[in-house]
Amino acid sequence: MNKHYLTSLFSPRSVLIFSGSQHHPERQSPMAKVFMQHFQNNAFEGTVTYLDIHMKGTLGDLAQSRADLAVIALPNEQLEAAMEVVGRIQCRSALILSMGVDATLAKRLHKIAHQHGVYLLGPNSLGFQRPKYHLNASALGKMAQPGSLAVVSQSGALTSSILD
Repeated sequence: MNKHYLTSLFSPRSVLIFSGSQHHPERQSPMAKVFMQHFQNNAFEGTVTYLDIHMKGTLGDLAQSRADLAVIALPNEQLEAAMEVVGRIQCRSALILSMGVDATLAKRLHKIAHQHGVYLLGPNSLGFQRPKYHLNASALGKMAQPGSLAVVSQSGALTSSILD
């Protein structure tokens, strides 16, 4: 059976998280802090790697960080550099958790994704949850209960109130 082309986005086996420095939370964006708390509170069963785009090393070192899904929770001025890394290490999908990204930057991010063949959710996204896989790739708070109902919404406020 063939896998769906968005399997790497919604059912990843490995996740690469761009959240600033894991060892220096004060250097993380507010969105990264919220995401990290929610992500770590769930028992995602796949491989998780944290990446600071300011770390020293070569692209060869980064290539060992390859994952199905890259979650980018960085300040807006670092998003393009992170997307370039995602493309170069051949992640198939990316989620950009961000707010306030203007149309010009969003267009550049989508262009980078397209050039590298990366499926992109975001920017200006609150993310998604997959309770079945214990994957809370969102800034929405508590994980929804597993079940047969899916909620898709453009509105973060509406989704958040539904989950409450």
